[in-house]
Amino acid sequence: MRSARHPAAVLILLFPFSLTAAAPQVWFCPLDPLLRPEVNYGGSPQYMSLFAPDAPWTTAASRVNVFKIYPQWIGSATDADLQTQFADLNRRGIALALEYGVLTASAACGKGVEGFGGQTLLNAAQRIQRNGGTLRYVAMDEPIFFSTLYTGANACRWTVDQMAANAAANIAALRTQFPDVLIGDIEPFPVTAPNWLAQYQAGIEALTHAFGFKPVFFDADVLWDTPGYLDSLDAVHKMLTGEGVPFGIIYDGNSTDGSDAAWIQSATQHMLSVELSLGSPDLVIFQSWHAYPRKLLPESDADSFTSLIDAYFRARTTLTAAVAGGSVQGTLTASASGQALANAPVAISLTPVTGSGVAAVYAAGATAPPGTQSIVFGARVNMECNCSGAADFLVTSFLLTGAAAPVTAGFANQLAGWGVSTPGTPAASAKIESGGLHVLAAAGQPVLLNSAEFAFTGTGPVTFRVSARVAPQSAGAGYFTAIFLGASGEIARTHIPFAAAELPVAAVATDAAGRFTAALPSTPADSFQVRAAYPGDAATWPAQAAAPYPSPAAQTIAIAAIANAASYDVYAVSPGEIVAVFGSGMGPAALAGGTFAGGFLGTSIAGVTVRFDGIAAPLIYASAGQIAAIVPYGIHPDQTFATVSTPGGVSLPFGIPVVAAVPGLFTADASGSGPLAALNADGTRNSPANPARSGLAVVVFGTGEGQTSPAGVDGLVMNVPAAPLLAPAVTVGGVPATVDYFGSAPGEVAGVFQLNFRVPANAPRGDGVPVTVLVGGAGAAKTTTLAIR
Repeated sequence: MRSARHPAAVLILLFPFSLTAAAPQVWFCPLDPLLRPEVNYGGSPQYMSLFAPDAPWTTAASRVNVFKIYPQWIGSATDADLQTQFADLNRRGIALALEYGVLTASAACGKGVEGFGGQTLLNAAQRIQRNGGTLRYVAMDEPIFFSTLYTGANACRWTVDQMAANAAANIAALRTQFPDVLIGDIEPFPVTAPNWLAQYQAGIEALTHAFGFKPVFFDADVLWDTPGYLDSLDAVHKMLTGEGVPFGIIYDGNSTDGSDAAWIQSATQHMLSVELSLGSPDLVIFQSWHAYPRKLLPESDADSFTSLIDAYFRARTTLTAAVAGGSVQGTLTASASGQALANAPVAISLTPVTGSGVAAVYAAGATAPPGTQSIVFGARVNMECNCSGAADFLVTSFLLTGAAAPVTAGFANQLAGWGVSTPGTPAASAKIESGGLHVLAAAGQPVLLNSAEFAFTGTGPVTFRVSARVAPQSAGAGYFTAIFLGASGEIARTHIPFAAAELPVAAVATDAAGRFTAALPSTPADSFQVRAAYPGDAATWPAQAAAPYPSPAAQTIAIAAIANAASYDVYAVSPGEIVAVFGSGMGPAALAGGTFAGGFLGTSIAGVTVRFDGIAAPLIYASAGQIAAIVPYGIHPDQTFATVSTPGGVSLPFGIPVVAAVPGLFTADASGSGPLAALNADGTRNSPANPARSGLAVVVFGTGEGQTSPAGVDGLVMNVPAAPLLAPAVTVGGVPATVDYFGSAPGEVAGVFQLNFRVPANAPRGDGVPVTVLVGGAGAAKTTTLAIR
């Protein structure tokens, strides 16, 4: 079994070649149900159901050429199960393969190391034969890596010739039992050794010499969370082409996937990332050594393993894209027939290829494992990442949602609560700029960023999101991370590799001839790549195409940040929140106010419009450097992209996460911290000269409470009360306060909330007593205060 993997955000790159034009050989290797003590799980309880005559995977089975089994299965399954399995595979015309460690350990090394165990290979072959099986293939379990490159416990550090001679003895014994058995290799990559590719090539040549024949395949066990794995696939493919060895790729999910559906989704993403970029390999291996998927059948269910095989055989499609002037045009057709695909959705996006990158939200799904007690956010550059390269990124905030109350961390208080280490000589740069942490590192310069620990006891699916601007050259230099900690330390982490953000530009549909066109925004002086993507459907594969888009004109309209208009928190927005949009070239030089008509706040000021996910936002004021807007209630629930339109053009989209609530309280000096703009019980303004009294009510105002009941209406002046869906919690000097009212502020526009609470009798006294307000467990990062006597 392979080592555990971590999930990764899929990065799709484009290469100008295809691995193979021929239909690949298809292998299937679900994990059998035997318990593996080393990982404390077994595979699917439906495993033997695959071999029933009426098993509901008829279509998928007809596409499988080879069924692979593990050493544990051939060693511990009952004779009856083996006989049933082999008979059914013979009936279906599916060849049998065995994955096995073919090396023999010595007294000096190899004991307990993956890839070893070859001394029992002949016994396994004999058991297959006794139970009616014909062994057609042996997939050697990573002999080159584990005998020549591996440096852990009991490492051998052999030469490739020593490795090949050791394996050859066991293969020769095997062939006395099955003279016609075909031998291939599986190896992991990329790995930390700088010469791994050359070593694999030398290993293949050594095996060829020792065996007297070439391996009939070389399968890639891809480290999906390693930045640049597509580049490594490219390099391996070219090497194998020169050696004349067919290339296979194992499509699996992630060890941290917590359900059948999540594992299938991860495996699908891995499959698409490879084949949309490189084309099909010579062998396609659908395999699991993880706890999921436990569901193998029926193939008609989208969360079953056999459905993934059927999904692979959907009709392939071809998408073209070309840029002319300020627009992109292209066509979508069926690859085999050339028939146009009409009324099909095509998404247009931009990715920078030079410059400092663009602000966006990076997201990855993960699973908070049992035993989680806390989490730490962070980033790794040129360390703990099996990678090296230059890095340039500005990270604004981290966010984890699902399984428990949202957890967020940012830099509103600069580096308070953060640990930053730059141990290189010379050291990389890491400093606070523009509300975030800006990291600049040359190749080989390490940076380690960790937040303080946050309590987090939930388990199950979570979403990890990072708001950042990442320069294109940062790809391959590291990753953002959320680390799950248990009683004895780290138990899991999730990665988001550094990559230039992909910004959505338009969603269009093809016409009757399969054609599409979309206007493009003008971009900064940096050049961009335009990507067109068709998502596919139940019958057809996705497709993508790319074209360069040098800037047609200098971009003068740009969003730099979006913050809560009361607290200035920048980690996320919520529906109905009043936000301050900071940037340049966004409106008139002098600030202009919004207008009301028919009981609604308008969505345009002096030709300026702000849109979130294409929905026009009510505008309070606009100027060249700052706009106050109200986030529409109908935005996407996970993340939103904002644009600013002026008579001079449209800004690039600016991405920011969406959460249920981002509460902020308005302060007396509009700074987001310090004395609140609060009213005492008599309606007068709270101040040290006019403090609140114990037991009496205080009224504060804020924004970011989220959706309401009745549902919020964009720009509506509130003359009928609306209650937020999420409950508030207020403390005054750390003492819980009683809330008398929490809802819309009468006469104010939707998005302003009013909160009435009573000063606790045992609250501290003073000119600056801290007040905290949580809505749905979320609160502001800065401290706000009241004067109390």
